[in-house]
Amino acid sequence: MMMVLAAAVYPHEQEKDKKHIISTKETRALTEEKSDVVLLDVRTAEEYNSNTGHLKNAILIPVQELEQRVGELEKYKNQTIIAYCRTGRRSGTATELLTKKGFKIMNMEGGIVKWNEESFPIETESLPESKTGTSSIVSTEWLAEQLPKGSIVLLHVGERGEYDSEHIPGAQYIAISEISTPRGEGLTLELPPVARLDSVFESKGISDDYSIVVYWGNDWLSPTTRVYLTLDYLGFGERTYVLDGGMPAWRKEGRPLTREIGTPQKGSLTPHPREEIVVNADWVKSRLHQPNVAIVDSRSEEFYTGVKPGMNQRPGHIPGAASIPFSTVVEENGKFKTVEALKDLFLAAGVSPERQVVTYCHIGQQATFVYFVAKNLGYDVHLYDGSFEDWSKRSELPVETSLTK
Repeated sequence: MMMVLAAAVYPHEQEKDKKHIISTKETRALTEEKSDVVLLDVRTAEEYNSNTGHLKNAILIPVQELEQRVGELEKYKNQTIIAYCRTGRRSGTATELLTKKGFKIMNMEGGIVKWNEESFPIETESLPESKTGTSSIVSTEWLAEQLPKGSIVLLHVGERGEYDSEHIPGAQYIAISEISTPRGEGLTLELPPVARLDSVFESKGISDDYSIVVYWGNDWLSPTTRVYLTLDYLGFGERTYVLDGGMPAWRKEGRPLTREIGTPQKGSLTPHPREEIVVNADWVKSRLHQPNVAIVDSRSEEFYTGVKPGMNQRPGHIPGAASIPFSTVVEENGKFKTVEALKDLFLAAGVSPERQVVTYCHIGQQATFVYFVAKNLGYDVHLYDGSFEDWSKRSELPVETSLTK
């Protein structure tokens, strides 16, 4: 049975709980005055998307999923979180749970019912339907409905020439080189300083109150999720989406394309870096063969087994790594497999839901595709950014092939 706070039933608890209660009027004042207040909606997705609406920019984590997904809130540990539900009972449960875990959290008394009674502003924009249940994969239908509203920034990933030839109206072009360290200054693909990333995304017109949809032009699937990973690292993962099937799916349905290139107004972003999601060789080495950690190799099978070595790399894989090639999480048409198929894929590789996941590949690009799927399936997931390029060149670190397992 789900436990709920019951201060009204147990008077001796009232004084203790008052410090965690905030009124709807106080909530509105705080959200209007302070940009670092985080709103947490703990209702179901159906309630969030209903006519009742939701508070602007609220993060949706249903209370029954909160224990498993609490890691998603770690980046807000130093900010004030205000939880709400329909009437305040479920958010009371969430407040109790997160308080015990060290969060600064308040429960909005009266919930969305009281908020609406006060005629305070609400949002009615629906979350996108997602194959994985956590709303990061959006359909062409959803995108077509949302674009006219003007609250989405589209990012096109692919060859510059293909973007110039045609792209989804309003899309801005982004090159992987813009969000990576320059060649010769480290590994092939590494995240640059936060200030540089902030500047790049602001130049695309992205601000704190915008949603972001990233899509591939023709076939740049993993570079697209590399952009997603970068935005997730900056703290914007909850409002960044990937278009299912990319531009090929959009084109196939006869939806509009254009050659027109607009210059966006510079945005204003407030990064909240999630440094814990990007890990290094020492982090991986310290967790080799730990039963609660799944190291996932996202390269093609021939590289994993060692039949074919990567460029200037030793043949084989990190000891104990499971193999989930990035190409296996999508159908032939480039659309993501169903949630059931994806769960089966991970389980078949020995990656059960309770295990912490770290993905790697050749240089940290293909691994972001599996990272993206793992996150959407609810895993606590990290990316080994240096990947096998970094691991292989460190002669003191072990490598195994399928023949030595």
